[in-house]
Amino acid sequence: MRYRINHSIIYTPDDGTVKLTADGENEISSGEISLAPTANRLLAMLISHHGSILQRDELLNNVWDAHGLRASNNSLNQYISVLRRNFADLGLEETVIVTIPTVGFMFSKDIQVIVEDAPAAGARVQASSSPRPAASPPGEGAEGAVPRAAKFKKWAIVAALALLTAANGWFFLRPNSAAPVFEQRFLLGTLESCPVYTFYKTDSSSQSKYMDLVRKSMERASFHCKPDREIFFKIEDRALYHQKATMFIAICSRLKENEFSGCRSYYTN
Repeated sequence: MRYRINHSIIYTPDDGTVKLTADGENEISSGEISLAPTANRLLAMLISHHGSILQRDELLNNVWDAHGLRASNNSLNQYISVLRRNFADLGLEETVIVTIPTVGFMFSKDIQVIVEDAPAAGARVQASSSPRPAASPPGEGAEGAVPRAAKFKKWAIVAALALLTAANGWFFLRPNSAAPVFEQRFLLGTLESCPVYTFYKTDSSSQSKYMDLVRKSMERASFHCKPDREIFFKIEDRALYHQKATMFIAICSRLKENEFSGCRSYYTN
């Protein structure tokens, strides 16, 4: 089961994803957010009671206490803010989750919600990959595939999954740890107000060229820099020589140091 929200957004509780849809019925755009388990449970409960008010205690008991987590009004308010920001990032500017003072919250009855059957696994993969052919780099399906391209593709997929899950809480920074969930990141530069990080050291002589690629990638992905956002970028070196190269970029909303509320990623080759 999944929910279609205002025609343009699909939320699937089973995998905790919120996706933008393209014009086609089954076509999924590159805009996708993977929710943390707590955020997913909270949204699932709110949307399943569409138009009905849920009391704070009811949400805290079912989303936190029932799963062995410490519940607090502060945590609830924070996750409500995260969900609102996620919908805003996907272009839904209306108030999706309404605050009922002193009572609780409600998934707005003014937002259209349609319950749909989730497509078969094969159909979903085909739909999600159709807007961007990144799942099949040139020649990879052939017996003589280029090892470097295959290796990079595997890295990019792992990095995308790691960033999305880390950013939404699957691997949030542990309370007693001083290290972020990703082992290393290196500051490449700043795009407007957003710091740009790579996963490897870059020669100072090449930094300006890489930053030009970041700008072009941001435009291609229709990503925009806003306060409290960070950019993560990976591209093959051959792009510096104007050769076709595989590229991965993600823009993440920062809650605090090394802790993020959500990421949007774009991957192409």
